[in-house]
Amino acid sequence: DSECSSGVCNDNGSCVEAAALLYVSPTGSDSGSCTPNSPCLTIQHAVSMTSSARSGIVLSHDTFVVPDPILLDATVVPVSSISLYGGAATLQIPSNSNGAIFVSNDVGLQVRNVEFVGNTLGSSMIQTGIAPVHVDHVTFKNAAGAGLNVQSGTTVTANDVRFENVGVAIAVGSGGSVTLDRGVIH
Repeated sequence: DSECSSGVCNDNGSCVEAAALLYVSPTGSDSGSCTPNSPCLTIQHAVSMTSSARSGIVLSHDTFVVPDPILLDATVVPVSSISLYGGAATLQIPSNSNGAIFVSNDVGLQVRNVEFVGNTLGSSMIQTGIAPVHVDHVTFKNAAGAGLNVQSGTTVTANDVRFENVGVAIAVGSGGSVTLDRGVIH
């Protein structure tokens, strides 16, 4: 990803244009346009700014505390799928929150190069709905709940993932399915 001026490479190695991406930084502003020079402050705001031309979100190399679940639902998100490029960013549930970081109802989610940090209250870090979820080069750690909570009817693909000190690595509901390639559970 660092070879691309946008900070994001496609799976085929080509660069994603910065105009197709929204940028988020803890020093940004939710009144900004979510560009590299004017990033959003919160992931939720970037999600609300997505469009068919801009459905990728790039996180700065920082820790983001997510106090409320980021809801991916067609009633509030204008695209069918969102890609989140972490570049080694950390998403953390506060110690007093019992909500997930992402709740993916009917909007698909692709997450790459992110560390999820939970808490002792039993929260799942990603809770799925009916849309497919793909996680790649992701770590889930320090959570009493599940890293991935796969609801019935959902397909999750997980490549090169680590689960460290989590209550349940992957919880799968009836009819849900998970394809796991290169996973480590501690």
